[in-house]
Amino acid sequence: LTAWQPLDLAGLNLALIVDIERLEAMQAADAIGTLAQDTKNDMLLGAGGTLAAAMLASALAAILIILALTRPITHIRNYAEAVSQGDYKADVTGKYGPELSSLRDSIRSMVAALKESLEESEQQFQTLKQMMHTVSEVAAKVSRESDSVMHSSRDLSQGASEQASIIV
Repeated sequence: LTAWQPLDLAGLNLALIVDIERLEAMQAADAIGTLAQDTKNDMLLGAGGTLAAAMLASALAAILIILALTRPITHIRNYAEAVSQGDYKADVTGKYGPELSSLRDSIRSMVAALKESLEESEQQFQTLKQMMHTVSEVAAKVSRESDSVMHSSRDLSQGASEQASIIV
């Protein structure tokens, strides 16, 4: 391969002629091509690695978010199930974000109110049971007394009938 370039040096008109073998000239071009291809491959590999790392980080973040939501909800569900089965001493534990803390506290308040209402109902039931017992005792006493009054009335009636028959 031959190339030339005109030169003007201090008023002299010259020409620069370069002659190079084709193989030697193409080696530099091939080296540049190889370097460009290697750079392209490295960039693709780096982009692929970055993409894989980003996907892995996203998946990990999604798992952490899911766990951050499902664990507290599971604790709250277990608490509600325990209370529904009559375990009013159960408590809900664990770490909660602001929204789920509010839900947890509301459910705790609801259970406390239900427990208080249940205790009041139990006290009223015991009072009513005691009253029924007292009424039953009074009714039995009234029954005994009425039997006594009935026997006394019968005896008086017989005595009056006997006296009336003697007088007539």
